[in-house]
Amino acid sequence: MRWWITVPLLLLAALACGRLVAGDPSQGGGIQGTVKDHTGVPVSNAQVTLNSGSALISPGQAITSANGRYEIRPLLPGAYVVCVEAGGYEASQRNGVVVNANAMTVADFTLAPAATSSTKGGSSSTKSVVSVCNRGFNDDAGMKAAEFTGSVDPSGYSASAATQTKSSLLEGAADLRNQATWTAHDERSAASSDLNVSSTLRETQLKRLEGADPKGFKPNHELGEFYFDAGKLSSAIPFLETARRANSADYDNDYTLARAYWESQRLEDARSLIAETMALHDTSELHNLLAQIEESQGNHSVALKEYERAFQMEPVEENRYDLGLELLLQGDIASASKLFKEGLTLNPRSAKSWIGLGIALYSGGHSEEAVSAFLSAIDLYPADPRPYLFLGKAYNISNKVTAAVNTRMNRWIQLEPGNARAYYYYALSLWRGNRDTGLDQDMERIESLFKESAWLDPTFPFAHLQLGNLYFGENRFPEAIAEYQDAVRLKPELAEAHYRLGQAFLRTDRKELGQQQMAIYEQLHRKQSPQPEQVEGRQFIESIKEGVHTNLVSP
Repeated sequence: MRWWITVPLLLLAALACGRLVAGDPSQGGGIQGTVKDHTGVPVSNAQVTLNSGSALISPGQAITSANGRYEIRPLLPGAYVVCVEAGGYEASQRNGVVVNANAMTVADFTLAPAATSSTKGGSSSTKSVVSVCNRGFNDDAGMKAAEFTGSVDPSGYSASAATQTKSSLLEGAADLRNQATWTAHDERSAASSDLNVSSTLRETQLKRLEGADPKGFKPNHELGEFYFDAGKLSSAIPFLETARRANSADYDNDYTLARAYWESQRLEDARSLIAETMALHDTSELHNLLAQIEESQGNHSVALKEYERAFQMEPVEENRYDLGLELLLQGDIASASKLFKEGLTLNPRSAKSWIGLGIALYSGGHSEEAVSAFLSAIDLYPADPRPYLFLGKAYNISNKVTAAVNTRMNRWIQLEPGNARAYYYYALSLWRGNRDTGLDQDMERIESLFKESAWLDPTFPFAHLQLGNLYFGENRFPEAIAEYQDAVRLKPELAEAHYRLGQAFLRTDRKELGQQQMAIYEQLHRKQSPQPEQVEGRQFIESIKEGVHTNLVSP
């Protein structure tokens, strides 16, 4: 499946000399391994839960593949607790799993059968195993972590607020689906079982083995896997290709190579290899991967069929979510809603299904019900910061839920005191929610939240835009002009910032400057005319998959 390969977790590190900052994926490590039963058979669909014991570091999860593999990365250096649970087995937990910078730590698990007890009829049945894992944002059917981002002006003039919010939610959902839980091979040498083997030492060991057998399958496969895990695709592909020449029937090698081709934009090579591999191993993850490729090329009807096939073959949470999101992007809100509701019937504690349903409800014009769905996702695992962003994006809240939203947004900044978007969305919810309900507005508090957001992320234009709006509303035009200019500097294509800046100049009798900004706004506005939601959603997906998506342009 495609969880966790390319998108970083929302992990924060406290620096003594400054503010909390997001972990740099290039410096992060990770944990990977294989889960097997007591007979050595791989255990698929096992839930792997990761916790750091710190409120500032988001826990992570993965679900094992058909070969029992999992991977969680990138992670900040430190000690973690890893817990594995699967139906019919006793849970297994390992404490003190150490992650070093730029290194993958291996943590393999062997699960014992669950205890059995006699039923009234004398037969034995498997006992329900009480979770020993400290979970967060966990779906029993396979919830995964993600860094959440969006890319829509939250209150702009380039499109209606409702359409923008809907598109922003779709993009956040796209980020969720654009990740993979995929790990390296099952076979490990004794040296690689050491949890503290450094990346450099591991590379040296693998190169030595490859040098002794340059055409052999295992050394080339393992070295290719190593470089793939490290994100060094150009180094990984030659070794994986050599391994394939030695053994063209190995599924793990073929799947890794297909992913490497895909991530390197060698699409035809990826398609060809997937077709050859499917002839021997027709798996849901291959159909899922093929769907991504077709989606990236605009072949959405083909992509939908592949997502449907993946879900039919393996109706797990990630496949349900992928299919539901594709249905949303193609405008089939009813089918997507039905799919997510069915998922919640099977697993009411699926935070991801609640998020998907919330997006579907919002897309269908049911904003109050959508907010309630996002609140449900948050309340399932209130200590996990990730679902809060979806609630923040749906800032056009109903009067009936204003207090509930504000409470959750306040909790978000407590969970992530270094997240600029947490402060930003909390300020928006206070400002707009209290305004709409007639409650007193603490404008100093709102201003301070926007300022904190701008300070935490100096590249974030929307905090400056909203500060400018606040000052404009209070007739503090010089301060508003300064904030609008910062927003324009950070994001020159932000139409509303030019519009507001032009208005502020006109209010201060600087007509020539005002007219210049209004002319820029008109030009941008024509270019950014509202598009059908289906097209917008597709563009979001394509931009993310092409690596264009960045936090710079997104609240």
